[in-house]
Amino acid sequence: MISYKPLFHIMVEKSISKSELAQKAGIGNATITKMTKGESVNLSILEKIIKALGDDFTFGDLVKYVPDADGAGFDGQ
Repeated sequence: MISYKPLFHIMVEKSISKSELAQKAGIGNATITKMTKGESVNLSILEKIIKALGDDFTFGDLVKYVPDADGAGFDGQ
């Protein structure tokens, strides 16, 4: 599972609301909602977010991998 908590922490530090980020990045509020739920988004979305926040960030600054509760990987092992 992907966690966007690092992104949300950055947003708090920069005092940026979810709707403000969506507007600055040119993405829909539905995409932000997906991220809040831990659903996957395209890398192009994350690229837009990086550009909106400033080029000092990388993909790794925005997301974190969290293993499933059962510890299974992509292939179920």
